[in-house]
Amino acid sequence: MSKRGFTYVELLAVLIIVMLVVSLVSDNFTQGLKMWITASKVSEMRQYLRYNMQTLCDGIRFATKVNNVISSSSTPIVDEVAFNNSTNNQLEVTTTDDTVTKYEITSENILLSNSQSLGGPIAEITIRRVKIYSFGSLYEVTLATEALEFETVPAMELKQLVYAPNVSVSAPDDDDNDDDDDDDEEDDDD
Repeated sequence: MSKRGFTYVELLAVLIIVMLVVSLVSDNFTQGLKMWITASKVSEMRQYLRYNMQTLCDGIRFATKVNNVISSSSTPIVDEVAFNNSTNNQLEVTTTDDTVTKYEITSENILLSNSQSLGGPIAEITIRRVKIYSFGSLYEVTLATEALEFETVPAMELKQLVYAPNVSVSAPDDDDNDDDDDDDEEDDDD
């Protein structure tokens, strides 16, 4: 160093060192920021899943009927039904006070309850009747999301069992088989 100041070589060396430090710090900062955004999105999706699951299960819990509606034809859910944004079906839940709530998934993966948004992104709802009792039905409800690749958020799934004490629709009977047996007995008599 001379008495009049710094040389160009010294300034250039300091500038290079400062640029290296700033690039290392900014890389770590951007990585941390990306991780924070991903964690926030995952947390938000889990919150939507929990809220939608709670809303759906509360509807089923106080239901007298749980039906699958396809093109305005309503049938009770006996085995398993899957709803997604490509199917044209809805879940119809009728409560003890005869209030009907229809759930469906839009093409944007938003869950609707009577045409009002409950949030998303919900890719699929699966409802399976696990057990039928003389005093109600036990359902397994599964909500699933798709992976959000642009933010590296993984697909998620949430399952919950819900008991509906007022839904007592029985499984399909084997009446057809009983009728066939009766016909065979009549044929034997001839």
